[in-house]
Amino acid sequence: MSLSIRRAAHKDAATLSNIHALSWKTAYRGIVPDAYLEQIKMDQWVAAFRKWFAEGVFRADILYLGEDAVGCVTYGRSRDRRYRGWGEVVSLYMLPDHCGQGLGKHLLRHAMGQLRRQGFDKCYLWVLAGNTIARRFYEKHGFSWTGEKGEVMIMGEKLADLRYVYRFE
Repeated sequence: MSLSIRRAAHKDAATLSNIHALSWKTAYRGIVPDAYLEQIKMDQWVAAFRKWFAEGVFRADILYLGEDAVGCVTYGRSRDRRYRGWGEVVSLYMLPDHCGQGLGKHLLRHAMGQLRRQGFDKCYLWVLAGNTIARRFYEKHGFSWTGEKGEVMIMGEKLADLRYVYRFE
């Protein structure tokens, strides 16, 4: 089956949201409060993606296996003023049935290549501290934790978010 990546557009907001929702419900089980995961709707991020596309905030690309959308990546200029001049990988998600098959690396390499072509010589991303699978994935692909921690509040629970960085050679 052929593998392809194409740029997402306004019309793809529901597909992107669906991938995010299904991924959250699986990847964050035991990390994010169950009550939060259970209330996530498939269209949770549709409005956000449409807004981002309209404003040109981020770029999103979708990974297809044949005709089926199986993953997505969102990236662009850093949202953090302290990291001006950096690129940021905002999100990378695979549908649960396609995790662990080596497909995520295609999305990550693609996004990093795009950031490099946009003139960035370094990029970063955030990973929840409890998400050891994602942390190993990013470390395997050359990202390293800076030691910097952020906090994310979800349903009154504080979750540690770790900044990982990558410098292009």
